[in-house]
Amino acid sequence: MQVFSHFELPSKKLRPQEDYLLVSNKYPIFIVADGVTLELNSDGTYPKFSGAGLLSKLFCETVIEEAEKAYKNLSAATLVELFSRGNAAARRFNESQNRTKKTINYWDFDLFAATTAFALIKNDTLYWWALCDSGIRVFDNKGNRKFTSPPAWPKERRDAHLPSEIRSLSLNAPERKKTIRRVYRNGLNEKGECIGYGVVTGEEAAVKYLEIGAMALTPGDTVVTYTDGFDHYLSLSEFIEAFVSWSDIEKNVEEFSLRKTQEDPETFGHERSLIAAQFSE
Repeated sequence: MQVFSHFELPSKKLRPQEDYLLVSNKYPIFIVADGVTLELNSDGTYPKFSGAGLLSKLFCETVIEEAEKAYKNLSAATLVELFSRGNAAARRFNESQNRTKKTINYWDFDLFAATTAFALIKNDTLYWWALCDSGIRVFDNKGNRKFTSPPAWPKERRDAHLPSEIRSLSLNAPERKKTIRRVYRNGLNEKGECIGYGVVTGEEAAVKYLEIGAMALTPGDTVVTYTDGFDHYLSLSEFIEAFVSWSDIEKNVEEFSLRKTQEDPETFGHERSLIAAQFSE
């Protein structure tokens, strides 16, 4: 099995690292996490201490450690337990920073959070999860997309639960952000149904948002585990071809990424992490 991982900081480099990726040294297990962007300090600078970045690292390390222990007896049901253990580590980290539902203001003192995607290959089966806008994609040996993990906040759920007065506000409006975080981040209604989006914060409700599954792989398939900074790249055939051929993959990805970032930094220049694994028998 061939494995390639790639990480890049945002092109403007105004923020500390908040993405994290990890590949097991024992088994084909891969995870990425993307710390959720924090609010600026009162002087307009970005917090140098990024708890979101530290949470991403802690979550990945915890999940990989637990997944290695569980690998030989793994089943689809194990994935939920692996996520829950990583999420519990996130809760302990937030609590160590005095960030709980009782202390936060959902603005400049909020829960640290992260999105995540996870892939584990055992025999000819891919076990995966995705939460929020980190994702999983599978391509066949010709570059055709076989699978994409579901969207972070499906339109049907937005239409059903997000009031028009919130949707009409600017994405960066403080009142919108605070309401979204307070009500819809890992939010459940009185029936226990999902009404918003999920992220790793340590809140138990996050597991309800976890998209999870298993699928059979064919030799030559490439499994890509990524954070949202690579989302636009993975819709470009020229980029996908690098994984299908696996010829000079590191050089090709670095050169392509640099070129696209220079052409359109707002679309292609965000912090991004990616792990690609080509399955073989």
